[in-house]
Amino acid sequence: MTKLEDLVKQYKRIKNKKILDEIFVILEPNIKKKTDFVYGKLKSYKLAKEDIRQELCIKIIQIIEEYKMKDPFDNYLYSSLKTWQPEMNVEDVMQYESLYKLNQETGEETEEKFRDKSPEEFTSNITIADILNECKTENEKKICELYLGNPNITEEELGKELGMTQQNISLILKELREHLKKYL
Repeated sequence: MTKLEDLVKQYKRIKNKKILDEIFVILEPNIKKKTDFVYGKLKSYKLAKEDIRQELCIKIIQIIEEYKMKDPFDNYLYSSLKTWQPEMNVEDVMQYESLYKLNQETGEETEEKFRDKSPEEFTSNITIADILNECKTENEKKICELYLGNPNITEEELGKELGMTQQNISLILKELREHLKKYL
């Protein structure tokens, strides 16, 4: 049995913070190494190294809590952390990919600056007549008329009004947007 395993077993029995601190002192070189590795692997997502380290420490505490004391702790810890990396939601991946842009000439990476356009900044040559002329079906015309009467109406409300499912409304709107793209 190693000193680390002894400390983990002792911690699981008495839950003393000082013992947990000792465990982390022993694991510090491994934590630093794993943090640096994951940081390099996920560099394009612009995660802070300290955030990765914090999530790794939380994972280690979770591993300690789940540890069954009959098995060797070192093997359990390292096998649990072998493929570990912070969980990334699809939204996070999309957000980080779109926030940074590589300048092809200089090779520098710059952060994109986004701001919402206010309604008065949008310019379009489209008229209500153009919209209604682009409607290929009666359902498209009815949906347009309902939108013109209430711009805040939801797809579900449109479906109830027209006796259609929200999915059908969504498909019709998608097709209508494709027809109207030429005006924007």
